Amino acid sequence: MSNISSTMRELGIDKDNFRTLGLLPLVFVAWADGTVQRAEGALIRRVARDKGWLTGNGEQLLDGWLEQPPETDYVIKGLALLRQLAAERHGFGGAITAETLGSLLVMCKEVAESAGGLWGLTESISSEEEHALATIAEAFGIGDATTWRRIVLELEGAPVRNAPGPKGNILVGEL
Repeated sequence: MSNISSTMRELGIDKDNFRTLGLLPLVFVAWADGTVQRAEGALIRRVARDKGWLTGNGEQLLDGWLEQPPETDYVIKGLALLRQLAAERHGFGGAITAETLGSLLVMCKEVAESAGGLWGLTESISSEEEHALATIAEAFGIGDATTWRRIVLELEGAPVRNAPGPKGNILVGEL
């Protein structure tokens, strides 16, 4: 547990805001193409609010991540921490499960789709976002560059999803 605690301290995560860590993969995908689009930021904030993940100083933490892209090393440590917490059965790990990681990957895909594509006529996920999604799947130990899409489709088709997100573009919705 001391390794988890030291990583949490290093990332600015504590017992009051640890749920905010679940937003880091979404922010990583949003920044993948170099900028956080308005629809991406709005979706991330809606997820944060709906899930109650902005406890403690979580809102300040999220604001910082959305204003400046987190360093790659920071993100990699955060993703590894999420995986470690999912493997724990006590403490903070009780709130984060392997199922949570799958749900986060689905939400990451939704963030990538939220600002992309032209009314469904072009690919909504950029190559940079594809790479970010593969990085997240690999860090979570649930897929890689060739399997993350299949895994997301399976998770989306599962009868119970713990972390549903909106479909379609935030401006035009589902046409």
